Amino acid sequence: MSTDQLIALIATLCTILSLGGFVVARLVKGYTSEIVSTLVKDYLSELKPNHGSSLRDDIICIKTDLTSLKVDVATLEGKFDQHIAENLS
Repeated sequence: MSTDQLIALIATLCTILSLGGFVVARLVKGYTSEIVSTLVKDYLSELKPNHGSSLRDDIICIKTDLTSLKVDVATLEGKFDQHIAENLS
């Protein structure tokens, strides 16, 4: 095999590998874009209120419960302080 034939063979192999790499890269990019798009849609759907089953609805429910508990504790503290004040007099 002469030097010219060897160079032509190497150039052909490089071209085939480049085209193969390009095709694989396009396939991976398309697949990756599809996965990322699906994940973004799923995450965004969790941030929109939908009357009970989204993450945002759960956080609002927890916040409401926490506020109610704070009011209850404050009421009990007031009653306890009043009880102590009445019994120490």
